[in-house]
Amino acid sequence: MNRNKNVMYTNNNSIRKMLEEQFNSTPNNIAVENFDYKITFAQLDKKSNQLAKALINGGIVPGNTVALLMRRSAYMIIAILAALKVGAGYVIVNNNFSAEEQENMIKNSKAKALLAVNYRYNMNIDLPVYNLERMDDFKDGNLPYAFYNMNGDYKKLINNTISAIKKYNLNSDDIVLQKTPGIYKTSIFEMLIMLFSGAKLCILNNEKDKINIKLLADTINDKKITVCVFNFYELEEMLSYAKDKTYLDKIKSLKKIFIPNSDISPYIMNEFKKINIELCMLLR
Repeated sequence: MNRNKNVMYTNNNSIRKMLEEQFNSTPNNIAVENFDYKITFAQLDKKSNQLAKALINGGIVPGNTVALLMRRSAYMIIAILAALKVGAGYVIVNNNFSAEEQENMIKNSKAKALLAVNYRYNMNIDLPVYNLERMDDFKDGNLPYAFYNMNGDYKKLINNTISAIKKYNLNSDDIVLQKTPGIYKTSIFEMLIMLFSGAKLCILNNEKDKINIKLLADTINDKKITVCVFNFYELEEMLSYAKDKTYLDKIKSLKKIFIPNSDISPYIMNEFKKINIELCMLLR
């Protein structure tokens, strides 16, 4: 897409236009891969529109909050994108909580609807439940007012993502690993790279906060991951394994690692440069 590098996309209409251009330019490309399930950009757009339309018909308006009760998956990407299109905020309910804790979290969020997968029990909450496993029940519909009332946090995240895409030349050839638990903002950055660059998003099966960096190499090798987001400790751990040629062979597809906007020593930057991995600053 032709983007002026000096433009910041704070206008809701320009953000929507960018997404429409991206989805229309790569409709048949894989947008999200989760386990053995794959969804194209055209399917992602259609399913998120269906869900967004159902939410609007159910009374959800810009500024409302919806609760997401599901594991990290393609369904979660659909749900988050639908919320963004409506202009609603969302809260991801921790799957490791007890049913009572989840119920309290939903009540405290003041959510107006519950979006769920594998919803098998009744909570003491007076909310409509949208079961994403029954997406075919939702009607098709275009959303000309998508992103109508996006708040400042969303805009800042999107602007930072677009800046990163341009600065580090991310594109539809990239494959991004989503390994961050959905309750953290970094996971949204991983998703937004896919939405605005046309890259494929591969969702890591493991939902634990602490990732085994050594075992992660198998996923990087299997899925040909080119982009990851690491914290500083994961970065140091990967560097300690990088002396092993077998390990290096497994991560040879990895070209860029985004890290929080913090001080990284020239030594670490140089060591990753030696193995052809660029360390990129993640703005917040």
